[in-house]
This record gives sequence, structure tokens and C-alpha cells, in this order.
Amino acid sequence: MKRFLSESLRGKPFFNAVASVACGKRVGVSWQTVMMTSTGPVSVSDALHYYTYSEGSSIDLVEPVIFYIDSGLVMLCANTPEEGDYSVGILGPGMVFGRTIADEGCQAVALVTTQLRALASTQTIADLNLLNDALIARLRHTHTLLEVANQRPVMRRFCSLLEVLGNHLGRTTPQGVLIDVRLTHQQLATLIGSTRVTITRMLGELKDQGVVCQMENQRLLLRRAA
Repeated sequence: MKRFLSESLRGKPFFNAVASVACGKRVGVSWQTVMMTSTGPVSVSDALHYYTYSEGSSIDLVEPVIFYIDSGLVMLCANTPEEGDYSVGILGPGMVFGRTIADEGCQAVALVTTQLRALASTQTIADLNLLNDALIARLRHTHTLLEVANQRPVMRRFCSLLEVLGNHLGRTTPQGVLIDVRLTHQQLATLIGSTRVTITRMLGELKDQGVVCQMENQRLLLRRAA
């Protein structure tokens, strides 16, 4: 099963748009008010329409707001009576989301501290170019997840997902690639259309083979091939 981690998806575009804003906060933002949500306080800059969400906070999707991700990670999930919860994707810096771009009915959750920018009232050419680039990044992301979803059997699909997460969220260490974001077994399951029990079983098999190691705070380490 080790071979699954080295196949087909290495180097595909995923979170590579607008990399210049991927790390750290913008300089010079003055937080003016604090908005309360169902999951706690959210920092808001009225002048710049910036919003900062803490890890685990829900993000309300209201029309006609389109959210642009300056930094952080957002997980989008939907639900159907037949299939239950499924993931639309994990969106990173340089991507957009909102009810006006086919995310109606989705739930959005910040996986880490996340800074968003509201593009609802933007009319400048620069803003339109930003939105165009972000939509292209979102389409690439969707294409990557579709490639993962078409992998069979489920173990191959899961390993393909780990490969993608390692390439684009990973941090290189002497032991291997650390997926430096906390993802629960249920969240991993929704990303590949599986169940929490199946994810737990497959992780156990990969750990036994020495391919994956569970680190603190539910972070996964993809070990280097011997």
C-alpha cells in the first residue's frame, strides 16, 4: 500500500494561488468592532471588510457576500438525506466561497485561524481580477478533489487524499511530511465519501505498515520511503 502515496497526484495545483498572502496577517489592519456569532467572537474591520475567525468557528454564508481567503483554511460541507455529510473541499488562501457561487446549503468552518475579505461591494478592476484568479484557483481545487474521488478502491482514494494534503498543506520534517492542520477522522471521511469507522481502520493499517504516524493534536505525519 505504500505505493499508493507516490502515485498520480503529486505536484497538482491545489492551494497555490496568491501565495504572497498565505502566511501571516496583513500589516496595518485596525480591528474596529467585534461581531458575535454562534461560535464566539469574530474580529471585524468595517473599513476593509476583513473578518478573522478562530479555529473551529462557523462562518455564516449570506448573500450577496463572496468571501476571499487571505490566510487560513476553510472546510465546506453539505448534507443530503441519502448520503449524509460530504465535503465540498478544504479551501486555502487565494480561493473564494459563498452562496452566490454554488455554495448554497453548505456549512463553512475555519480549520485554523482564518482571515477573510468580503468582496460583496467591490467594483474596481483590481478586485475583479482578484476574483477571477480566485475562481480559477477554486476550479483547480474542485478538479483535484474529483480526481481523488474517482480513485478505487477506498484505500487508494484515501492515500491519494493524503498525498494531496501532504503536497499542499504539508511541512517537511526529518521524519517525513507533516500535514500541519488538525483533521478529525470524520472530516477525512467526508472528503472521500467514506465513514469515520473506515478511516480509523485504514489509518490503523497504514500506521502498522509505517507509512503514516499520528502526531499530537490529530496531525498526521507521512513518513519518508526507506
